[in-house]
Amino acid sequence: SRRRSFWLLVCAVILFTGLTGAQPATVRASIMGLMILLAQYLGRQSQSGHALLVAATAMVAWDPSLLLFDVGFQLSIIATLGLIYLSPIVSALTSAIPALYGLKEVGVQTLSAYIATVPLILWTFHTVSFVALPANLAILLLIPPAMALGFGWGIVAIVAGGTWIAELAALPVTLLLSVIVGIAAWFADAPFAQSTFEVSAVVRGMIVVTAYVAIILFARIMTRRLRLREQEGTILLNI
Repeated sequence: SRRRSFWLLVCAVILFTGLTGAQPATVRASIMGLMILLAQYLGRQSQSGHALLVAATAMVAWDPSLLLFDVGFQLSIIATLGLIYLSPIVSALTSAIPALYGLKEVGVQTLSAYIATVPLILWTFHTVSFVALPANLAILLLIPPAMALGFGWGIVAIVAGGTWIAELAALPVTLLLSVIVGIAAWFADAPFAQSTFEVSAVVRGMIVVTAYVAIILFARIMTRRLRLREQEGTILLNI
């Protein structure tokens, strides 16, 4: 039934959050997921931007230090904003590119998150990576099966304990994680993989602020254009 499915999904999300250590990025995603599930259960419309705002506000209210000192939390929020507001724009700009079995969608999401997080990465780590985009594209498709295999192995390990069954069940996830780490290491060791900006905090701050102002203005302008295009298309269909 709908009610049992809702509570089953809620329990699954909470269980997954606990098993992964309740890291800030996971907690943020879990709160957003629970809000969207609740909206669907109540028959209401859900908006990702509002869900992100509520999740971030609740987490900062619980632990204000997240806002200033937790880079993982900051990157998670900024990357999600990129997915919400930049993905539709990037998708529209690349409409001529074929879907290629879902690879285009992965590329659009990766590029959107990358654009949104580059200024923050520059501010925090004083570096800009030139291989982050292709590295993420190469690894991203392997993450879901790695998570599924790891989750399955965790259940087997709990049930079977330290027996040979648990060790055998760990082989697939160990192999897949080794491949992911190997790809990341290969890209990291590539020539000109990144550039270091050893400049003063004032200069970096000016660059970061300018970059985010440009991104926000670009997003607003392009969003308006896309909405006008949709309205014109609707008018033509009605005619």
